[in-house]
Amino acid sequence: KNEQFYYYFKDCYLQLSKSYIPCNQVLVYMSSDDYSVGQILRIKGKVHIFETATNEGMFDRAKFYQSQKIDFAINDAVVCDVSGNPRMIPKLAYRIKQKLSQVFLEQTGKKKGGLLCGMLLGEKGELELETKTLYQDAGISHILAISGLHVSVLGMGIFHFLRKRKVGYWSATVVSGSLLMFYGVLVGNGIPTKRAIGMLLISNIASAIGRRSDLLNSLGLM
Repeated sequence: KNEQFYYYFKDCYLQLSKSYIPCNQVLVYMSSDDYSVGQILRIKGKVHIFETATNEGMFDRAKFYQSQKIDFAINDAVVCDVSGNPRMIPKLAYRIKQKLSQVFLEQTGKKKGGLLCGMLLGEKGELELETKTLYQDAGISHILAISGLHVSVLGMGIFHFLRKRKVGYWSATVVSGSLLMFYGVLVGNGIPTKRAIGMLLISNIASAIGRRSDLLNSLGLM
């Protein structure tokens, strides 16, 4: 976004002089995407505290990031040290995501390609501000969030495709579930995505054992 790469760090410590202070997740703005999930980075930069809303109805950045357990951001980040090995599945998913984004943009143009990237890959960085504003004004911006609609179409499509080809319930559940979880990693594994994937897996498992799933119980479990 905004010609920057956003990194979300977890298991973080803030070093002040010789003391180490544990903290929640940290958002870091960087100019390259050279680093991968699983690596441990030591970063130097300027700590940025999120602003609270000063007027009624104004977007409260502090509360928004607090709900995501992100304590602060770091600007002008410089990577001082890198250790650890990249995790292969998230790295593969990221490469596939970048390739698909490139295909969408090349084949359909920036406006439609940016929309497809947002709707199918959860990548809103290519989405034009005008398009995003139109969806918000129409009250349908939830379409741009990877959630139940996307997961159900993909997951149930794969599940029923396999069942029609005489694949057993358990095998169809394992295959569709594995592909869904990989898709979740690919699109960023947001809370709506995790909830939708979990609820769909519960529904498929219920079918495999000859039971009916209850939406409220599935939602409550997730």
